[in-house]
Amino acid sequence: MASNASNASMSAAAAAASVSSSVSASSSSAAAAHTLQARMNTQTLSEVPRLSVCDVLNHKNPSTSVEEEEPLLSLSDCFFKNFYLKRLPVILSGVLSSQDFPASQQFTIEHVRDLVCKHGDVNAVECVAHDATKVGFYEDVAIPTLSSYFDYVKKVRDAPKGVQKAALKNGVTIPRECVATSCPVPNVLQTLHDQGKIKLRDLLGRKEARLFVSSRGFHGRCHYDRFGYPFFSAQVKGSKTWYLYSHDTLPLVRSEPFDNAPPLDFCDAKVRTAFQGSVATLREGDMLFLPPYTYHSVRHDGDFNVNVDYNCCIDAIWVRDARSALGRADIASLCEGRAFLCGMLPRLLVADAREAADVSSDLLEAAFDSDAKSAVHKVIKRDKQTLTEALSVCVEQAGGGGEGVQSDLLVEAMCAGEAAFPDVTSAFLGLCMLARGLESAGDETLEGLRTALAFVAQRLRGMRLRDGVTLDAANAALTSTAAMFTRKNDVAESHIREFVSAVVSGAA
Repeated sequence: MASNASNASMSAAAAAASVSSSVSASSSSAAAAHTLQARMNTQTLSEVPRLSVCDVLNHKNPSTSVEEEEPLLSLSDCFFKNFYLKRLPVILSGVLSSQDFPASQQFTIEHVRDLVCKHGDVNAVECVAHDATKVGFYEDVAIPTLSSYFDYVKKVRDAPKGVQKAALKNGVTIPRECVATSCPVPNVLQTLHDQGKIKLRDLLGRKEARLFVSSRGFHGRCHYDRFGYPFFSAQVKGSKTWYLYSHDTLPLVRSEPFDNAPPLDFCDAKVRTAFQGSVATLREGDMLFLPPYTYHSVRHDGDFNVNVDYNCCIDAIWVRDARSALGRADIASLCEGRAFLCGMLPRLLVADAREAADVSSDLLEAAFDSDAKSAVHKVIKRDKQTLTEALSVCVEQAGGGGEGVQSDLLVEAMCAGEAAFPDVTSAFLGLCMLARGLESAGDETLEGLRTALAFVAQRLRGMRLRDGVTLDAANAALTSTAAMFTRKNDVAESHIREFVSAVVSGAA
């Protein structure tokens, strides 16, 4: 392997550097604390710009603080050109107040309780509380029912000096049609959707709204959202303060979708200002645009806060971020790496689509329950259609219950992988990132991944591989990755660099 490394091509070196940056950026708590101390009081948070209808009428572009040479036709045009395409956060000021939006009056605690308990997707109520004395600064809190969470919010709101200590971990997702009358899609988004510039749905075609409900005082942990979906958060009631960081600002740390920022307490103002970031204050009627893979922590300021979030389907803008070191590490690790190994890897290595689908099918059968296997198998078996084009099949098969949720997540991860890992070189990079990102996984997960790698290696024999892929190079990649899973400790950067250079040069 060392001899191959010495002959690595420029593309291999670039690939190794990409993985190396991901590896070296990950840091222990002690290293992060040292970095924090060095940066303390040296950074300031900039204000996220606000964009309003008045700015458009006056031909002002808040992203540059200058007047536009040519007048823009609408708020949606200005936002799309100057913020969405450039992946810049912005507050769309007062957009909910400029149209019929009854929720601002209708959304009392009791009304929202009835709404989410009737239509919400929460089977097990997951709450998290801030605790500065705990490792990681947060801990899970048991709340028996979703309705009882609203009792807790009401109690905090009504107490003279009440401070909310815990909040729903991921909000509550409901079908968008359930709030279409009281909380319609803001005009600026609906216009862009109708024009085909954005798609207000997720990868599976679902049109949903995610509600976050709280009282004052809670400050959530810093994280980015799974798949890096760009999204919009509408402040229907109350107010919140958002602290934002781009994915090239914070060290890359990935353990799970809700816990992937540096191990620091972002409730501490000194921590927040230690990194170059920005702050957005949302008032009732405002809406925030958050670009893909934006780290954020949120402080809940109002006595009663309700946010409605709209996911925006991934597009060409998102793809660039999905192929960043953070995006690829994130997507490769989804579903504990099984989506990558079962769905993406065979497709990238095996030339014949039917043979690749057979390998994936067998892996899925071993790795998931029958519901997930059945749903995804029907998608990948369609030789003349991509996963994205055949999603309607999966949606029909993956409805309702815990198994359906697992199936949905698996197919979403596989679809995201199509964008993040378009070729063989990126597949090998994904293996490295997967191995590095799952060092803390349990023995059972790692053993399953080793088994999957061995199965893929065995099935590759006798198959026609894609152009530029040799059986020896593919087996070297799979064997070396399995060895990384076995060690379960820090993989030396030099080993990662040597491994990637050797495998990519052998496959390129």
